[in-house]
Amino acid sequence: MESDLQFLARRRNLLLDHYEYSVCYSSFEIKLQLIFLKLTVVI
Repeated sequence: MESDLQFLARRRNLLLDHYEYSVCYSSFEIKLQLIFLKLTVVI
């Protein structure tokens, strides 16, 4: 049985990991869209 503090710390880490992942993913998506726009402009 873990203490409440340990549980909260673990939950906070999970939330932070999820937040970092979604931020990285959205910036990656934006880069892809920019590349796609440049390609469509060239064609």
